Amino acid sequence: MTFRNIENDTDGEIVNMTSPTSDVQNLEANNVGIARSSTGTLVQGINITTNVFPFIGQRNLIQVNNLAAVSARQALGNILAGNIGEVEANSDGKNVKGVFEGIDAPIYSQGVNVTGSWFRTVP
Repeated sequence: MTFRNIENDTDGEIVNMTSPTSDVQNLEANNVGIARSSTGTLVQGINITTNVFPFIGQRNLIQVNNLAAVSARQALGNILAGNIGEVEANSDGKNVKGVFEGIDAPIYSQGVNVTGSWFRTVP
């Protein structure tokens, strides 16, 4: 199965997606694979989604077969895919003060066709 666009246009995130046989052409949100807390408490899934290096005891994970493009307006990470095309953090270029907008967790792909903006630090 192929999904063309999975987009979250709110200030929220897409934290979990488990569809290891599906292909995704475009995945976009404020944060992808990273949960943000507005109260300072830990945000994570109940179940361990995978327990394979580098995702030991992983509770938040984007897992798909092939991912053509993934972009986050802030941070991204915790992505496991057979092949990944383009990766972009801080896609809106806003550089929100006090917010990390880069790759904040592992991204693993069996394919080597990975391009894009890897990380940008914020002042």
